[in-house]
Amino acid sequence: MLNVTRTLALKANYLIIVKHAKNNLIIWLDCPNFQDSLWIDVLLDQYINLDHVYTSHYALEVDTQHTQLIGNVDITVNHAGISPKPNKSICMHGEWAIAFAMTKTNILFAYPHQGRELLDYEMFIVGQFTAFIDISQHGHIILLDSAIHLHVAQSNDLLLECHDRFGDLITHHIIVRVSAATASQSGPTTKKSQPNPFDLD
Repeated sequence: MLNVTRTLALKANYLIIVKHAKNNLIIWLDCPNFQDSLWIDVLLDQYINLDHVYTSHYALEVDTQHTQLIGNVDITVNHAGISPKPNKSICMHGEWAIAFAMTKTNILFAYPHQGRELLDYEMFIVGQFTAFIDISQHGHIILLDSAIHLHVAQSNDLLLECHDRFGDLITHHIIVRVSAATASQSGPTTKKSQPNPFDLD
């Protein structure tokens, strides 16, 4: 579990002064574009909502925050325009791929050793999408992805590539939900009446 050890070591370093760590990273020339408010989640190896990533990618305005330390209190001011923000939720594979690619790029900027783990996980989720030709079922896979990320973020000894540890999540979000959806679409089954062999008419 060398990757776990490396992640925890970097996370401990970022935790010392996380805002200072963020400022040191985002001033680099090759720093990828990412929503400012999500950088803290990246550095602390926390759950990242891909809906927020997807929404910020298509936003028509810049939503920035300025934090000023006054005494022992952090004062945060939001600078947002007056244009309405689009409310986009990921519903299909293509949308998920855009948000995941952006998130992966930023995670690797802070945790460069996670490359193989993220690639392995990406192939795992893509495989789930490929298994369902009906795109109306893709929402279940997106829920599974969110559940896995949340599960991993809450654990110090779990990696995204530990597929064998996600059996209950796969059962709940894919097998059970898809089976229930299929059953509801097919409707109740009725028995075809059989002719009475003693009916002489």
